[in-house]
Amino acid sequence: MAPAIPAPALATPAQVIADCNSHGRLTRGYPVSELRTALTTMPADVKEYTDCNDVIERALLAQLGGSHARHAAGGASRAGSSSGGSFLPAPLVVVLVLLALAAVALGGVALRRRRHA
Repeated sequence: MAPAIPAPALATPAQVIADCNSHGRLTRGYPVSELRTALTTMPADVKEYTDCNDVIERALLAQLGGSHARHAAGGASRAGSSSGGSFLPAPLVVVLVLLALAAVALGGVALRRRRHA
């Protein structure tokens, strides 16, 4: 049997953040608008030193439903997942690929000149 999801309670974004910060999870249901506002108004120290940003984001995605909610259910382990993005930023990867292509092209030109000389 699926666990019952509590009905959204009337709360402020500060109460959403305080609930998560105190318990490490949300102990009540909150309206989508409050979850969104809590994410955008969350203090930097709470964002940096707690999991509240992820907890509230997962709760928001679960309420919104769709494919994002299914991914969010396993989202706690996504940082350690072997699938997905690179550990290098995309612009750095592009620069490295361009440098490798330039090296191959210049190497080809040098070989051609050596053969004709």
